[in-house]
Amino acid sequence: MEVHKRFSQRYRKILLLTAAVSAVAATDSAFAANLPTGGTFAAGRGHISTTGPAMTIQQSTHDAIINWQDFSIGAANKVQINNGNGATLNRVLGN
Repeated sequence: MEVHKRFSQRYRKILLLTAAVSAVAATDSAFAANLPTGGTFAAGRGHISTTGPAMTIQQSTHDAIINWQDFSIGAANKVQINNGNGATLNRVLGN
């Protein structure tokens, strides 16, 4: 009986740990799913970076064209485009 009780407690701990790890992984993929994807500079230059729920586009030329596969932004996420006094054309080429 005591062995069964210890096994049951270990099993519950393993299940809780597995659930916690799965929740963290799902949160990270949820952030990624709610930000634009496939961004590449077709004209001009710059850098696109993502950290958690935030994407930053740092444009290093006055004008730029960025092609995107998808440009969806979830309610809890943020996209910041730093282009100074320049202009940025964002073209969505995906479905």
